[in-house]
Amino acid sequence: MDSDTVATSQNDLHLPPGTVALVRGNVRSEPTSPQGDFATTLAILDRVDRLKSLGDTLLQLVEQESGLRRSELALLDALETVDHEHDDHPRRLGRAVGLTPDAVVATAESLAARGLVGIVHDDAGRTAAIHLTDAGRAVLTQAEAVQIRATDAAVREVGPEGSRRALAVLDQIISAMSPLAPAAQLPAPETRMLPGG
Repeated sequence: MDSDTVATSQNDLHLPPGTVALVRGNVRSEPTSPQGDFATTLAILDRVDRLKSLGDTLLQLVEQESGLRRSELALLDALETVDHEHDDHPRRLGRAVGLTPDAVVATAESLAARGLVGIVHDDAGRTAAIHLTDAGRAVLTQAEAVQIRATDAAVREVGPEGSRRALAVLDQIISAMSPLAPAAQLPAPETRMLPGG
């Protein structure tokens, strides 16, 4: 694959500049064959895939409960992170959620029809900024509550000590693998208290 193809792919995926080169460089610097226990490496990859599937299942549950599509939820979530500072432009929001500006505008219009966002137009009638409404914030709160209830059921099953051990191991794996992704791509872990912690 030539460098022009990589740059185009990177832009199509809406990745920050240099991401592909950084990941490629990190992967190439590793040995060509696993140096540790290969079966454990494959088992960890399997568990990561299972966790991604569970994440998808949680998102499907949120979609069903909220009546919103993932792109709509992603746009609301992106707006929540910038809303306290200022309204945002479709191009910047598109980069944040992996949508084209036109798709952001279409999604915002759908959300505005339900009162979840407000849209500010420029003098030419184009969407200049989008902001989250109180109703949009309420939907995000409900979406988080759905995720928390589903996850809490699993935490109760595992128990507080098992949850703490699982978090510690997951944090170690994330830390060990984080050189493969730019720091800007990895969200900081939230520090919510566990029972008895």
